[in-house]
Amino acid sequence: MKTPAVRKLFRQALTAPLLSNMVRSLLSPWVTVLLVHRVAPANEGISGVSPEHLRNCLRYLCAHGYDFISIDDAIEQTLAGSLPRKKWVCFTIDDGFLDQVTTAAQIFQEFDCPATCFLVSGLVDGRLWP
Repeated sequence: MKTPAVRKLFRQALTAPLLSNMVRSLLSPWVTVLLVHRVAPANEGISGVSPEHLRNCLRYLCAHGYDFISIDDAIEQTLAGSLPRKKWVCFTIDDGFLDQVTTAAQIFQEFDCPATCFLVSGLVDGRLWP
């Protein structure tokens, strides 16, 4: 069983910029797709990521040279073989909750980060709660 110190050292080695850049240069271009389920202000009793945490994550990605891309552009460029070799990140949000429009959309706009929302049509029209 690995000790926490060994795990930490291993994680640091795998995420070191030098190793990360070497691996990136050997592989085909790719896009990391991240899902945000809910953006939940603390005072509303909703389970999810806080707006502050989402902003901190987007700041981190910007500071570490990641570029944002929409899922449509990522698919289109990948199929055309024209996706540039960059540190790409794509965000999706799901279900169509109101906080995704009132809170998450504003945060993504602050960072000029496209996000694709997948809707549960039954939830949107009030017939279903997932």
